[in-house]
Amino acid sequence: MCDVVFHLFTQVRQGEVRHSPLHRVIIDEVQDLTMAELALLHDAATDKDGFFVCGDTAQTITRGVGFRFTDVRLLFDGRPKPAQLITNYRTHSGILTAANALVSLLTKLFPTTLDRLNDERGHFLGPPP
Repeated sequence: MCDVVFHLFTQVRQGEVRHSPLHRVIIDEVQDLTMAELALLHDAATDKDGFFVCGDTAQTITRGVGFRFTDVRLLFDGRPKPAQLITNYRTHSGILTAANALVSLLTKLFPTTLDRLNDERGHFLGPPP
């Protein structure tokens, strides 16, 4: 897959690829893409302000992908500041307290693998797991 992305990336940079313009690019679960894939999509987008990504660095499941939003900012010359959604409406605070403790431990043990974010809060109370 990396060879395909590199080939396309090279062709886009050299202006050899003709494609329908990507006016807006919206990506969910961006943490499962490599930076090369993101750079390819970014270069193919006609409106750089219409590029929207969202995801969670603590939920990366793709082998070999070490995703961080601080790296994504490099694509945009550091201009946009990521916004963090803090309130979780799907999970109660008992589970989120345990999850926040685990993420905090991962951040301490592996400081360069996760973005440092504020703890998530639950919209409603619940028992610990």
